[in-house]
Parts: sequence; C-alpha cells; structure tokens
Amino acid sequence: MNERDKAALKDSGIQWVGLIPKEWDVIRLKNSVEGCFNGIWGDDPDEGLFDTPCIRVADFDRTKNSVSLKKLTMRKIELASSNPRFLKRGDLLIEKSGGGEQSPVGNVVIFNHTFKAVCSNFVGRLPVRSQHSSHYWNFVHQSIYAIRLNTCSIKQNTGIQNLDTTQYLDERVPTPPLSEQRQIAAYLNRETAKLDELIAKQQKLIKLLQEKRQTVISQTVTKGLDPNAKMKDSGVEWLGEVPQHWNLLRGKSLFKIKKRIAGKLGLEILSITQKGIKVKDTESGGGQLSMDYSKYQLVFPGDFAMNHMDLLTGYVDISKYHGVTSPDYRVFEMKGDQDAFFSKFYKFVLQNCYHEKLFFPFGQGSSQLGRWRLPTEAFNEFVYPVPPIDEQRAIANLIEVEISRSETLTNKANTCISLLKEHRQALITAAVTGKIDVRGLVSDEEVAALDADPVLETTEEDFESEVAEAEYITEEE
Repeated sequence: MNERDKAALKDSGIQWVGLIPKEWDVIRLKNSVEGCFNGIWGDDPDEGLFDTPCIRVADFDRTKNSVSLKKLTMRKIELASSNPRFLKRGDLLIEKSGGGEQSPVGNVVIFNHTFKAVCSNFVGRLPVRSQHSSHYWNFVHQSIYAIRLNTCSIKQNTGIQNLDTTQYLDERVPTPPLSEQRQIAAYLNRETAKLDELIAKQQKLIKLLQEKRQTVISQTVTKGLDPNAKMKDSGVEWLGEVPQHWNLLRGKSLFKIKKRIAGKLGLEILSITQKGIKVKDTESGGGQLSMDYSKYQLVFPGDFAMNHMDLLTGYVDISKYHGVTSPDYRVFEMKGDQDAFFSKFYKFVLQNCYHEKLFFPFGQGSSQLGRWRLPTEAFNEFVYPVPPIDEQRAIANLIEVEISRSETLTNKANTCISLLKEHRQALITAAVTGKIDVRGLVSDEEVAALDADPVLETTEEDFESEVAEAEYITEEE
C-alpha cells in the first residue's frame, strides 16, 4: 500500500474527497448505473413456477455489504423473464425506505449470485454499467454511507425514512479507469476479508464468554461450589439433583410481594431491561411513555423488580434506585432476615430462570404475541434451592467475580472490534478516493476472482456449531 505523490494529485472539487489522482475523473453516481429500478412484492407464494426469492432490506448483510441467503422470502412474481426488475449478478441493491436513527436509510449491498430473484418494493435495483466494476462501486457506496452523505437525500414521512434516489444518485464522486477499479476492488476484498476474520474471532470470543458466564451461574446456583458434595434428588424437574445439605422452599416462603402506588410525580422512572434496572430517560421521548406516572408503583433500593408479563424478553433485578415502575410488574422483597436468605444469591437464581426459560412451562398467555406471563400463583408455588446462608454468599461472590472478569474481557473485545471496523472503513475510503495506490499489490488471479462463481456463505447453524466446538479462548490469548 503506497501513498500517492502530491504532485500526481488534483483537486476533485468534492469536499469530503479532496485531492484525487490526476488520471481519475469525477462523475455523478447516476453515471455509474443504468438506472434505479423499483422492486416488487408480488403475491403470496403457491409453490408454483412463479415463486421467486424476493430480497428484502432484512436480507442486507451490513457487515459484508452483500445479500444474506439465510432467510430468503419467496413471493409469486408473474413477470416476463426479460423484465428489468429481475436481478442479475453484480447488481447493487439500495435501501429506499426504512432505516432508523442508528442506521439511516440508504444502505447499499451487492447481489453476487446467479439465481433468479427480485427485490422488494422497499429496495431499488442499481445495475452497474459495463464500463464500471460493481465490486468497486459497492465499496464507494460503503464510504458514502459511512460519512452519512446519504442523509442529505432522506425525506421522512410518518416516521418512515425514504431515500430520494434521484437526489442521492446526483452526488459527485471520483472514479478511476476500469482496470484500476478492479484492482482496488480485489485489494479491498482481500484486506477486508482479513479484518472481517479478526472481527469474527473477537465476536466468537464474546459469545464464548457469555456462554461460560451463564454456565457458571447455572451450575453454581443449582449444584453449589463443591464438586464432591453428596447429592440428593430434589424431586423438582428443573433442579434435578442438589447437594444433600440443601433445603427447598416455594416462592411464597422466600418472597413477599409489595404493591405501593406512588400517588405523586417527581420520582425516577425505572425500566426493567435484560441488562438490569435502568433509570428511564423521559426527556428523549424514546420507548413507551405513560400519561400519569403517579399511578406507578414504588420501588426502593434493595427491592426486587420483575417483568413477569413477558417471559420471552422480560427480566428481574435488584434495584439500586428509589423510583417507580409499571404497576403491571412485580415488586417484592425477601422474607425473614439476612441470616437466612441472601438477596444477591436469589437474584442470580431468578435471572437464571429467565436465561434458561425455567419459568416458561408455568406461564400463561400468548407466546406468539410476546405476552407469556408468570401468574402470581405460579410465582408463589415455584420451588427454589436454599443452601446454607454462608454458601449463598460464597456462590454470589464467585458469580460476581466471574461477571466482572467476563465484562472486562468483553469490553476489551468490543474495543478491538470497534478499532478494526474503523480501520476497515478508513482503508476503503482511502482506496476509493485515491489516497493510496494499490496498483501492483494484487495478482491477476485475485482480480480474475471478482468474476468467479460466488461461494455460498455458511449457514447460521454451521456458525453455531463452530462456536460450540471452538476451544475456549483464555484471557492470555
């Protein structure tokens, strides 16, 4: 990778680009494509000849800027085979409607497949002109999206972002000769693949850390710390065998449900998230807001607060705050004193019940609608382990050490991922704006590989299997 001599550069006239090689041209995005063709949704599939894969925004792999094949949607598309709505290998697909605050509309991916398909009506087809490289232009659009130049062309109605493709495609960009476009694309394919592999390893490490953390919690709150302890059958299906010296109690003997309506405003609004109890930011307007928080119930520091209304996405935690939470949630405290029950131990027991879906068989409602709740009677009758108080404290302390260690390593991995992604994008931008000269840094074989048959991605199941079989990466590694 070589930086170009400034004497060989000229002003592009584009603010975000700056200087470009003298032999490069400046064109508008629309001049790199044959047009922007709207997608089509068609009719419900009937397993007939017209059933066709329909690429949706949900199929955009935003990491690799390509089309994912994991969950393709089939639609009945009755069009002549020559219709320009059918995709061809090398087409670029642009998100025209959708988006959000963190991922605004306008993302572009490449369709690098040979099967017959269309794109949905929220997506536009951008067939690249023959004198240009679609792989190169895919990287150009990535750079445009990274600096959020696409946001200049967003029109928003009723909360949905719509991209004015005419305005977007009128943006000016630098362009090298076709031969150099292909070399840049081949170079970036190779170098970003290396970075993607490093990112994937860090992501795998994070997943393994999460799995190990949950295994430690599940094992210790149900089996204790002594692997040589004598065991007995608990008679409880989800618990199985427990240490012989442990007792068992139902929820009604452990917890006392509280219901205290605030009756006033001005208190912190508490949300129960899967990362614990958080103070809600009511000023931003994000999430669901209540018309009258005085009807919410009080929560004091040390209280348990539990979203039992949704066992799929709900959670439970011990509050650090004095505030209020939804009157539909369950607020409770330990019965007895700290000489019998240790709150932190039972926090981990209850959280384990969410992670392992142990409450699920006792729920009621509609799981399809995300409303599978744990009734009060089931909560009171649920059987919990009761180790001696000293063992409860020891288990809770060990879990806290493991969580702290796991979070430290996870934070390091996430920092590494962020740096790798920043480097990846900086490399792409430097190459497509001519800041670095990659000519001669790729072989003819690497350039020719741009035209090779696509290699199908591994399935999600394959990835899960790889993660399960991977060796645990130690802190030193």
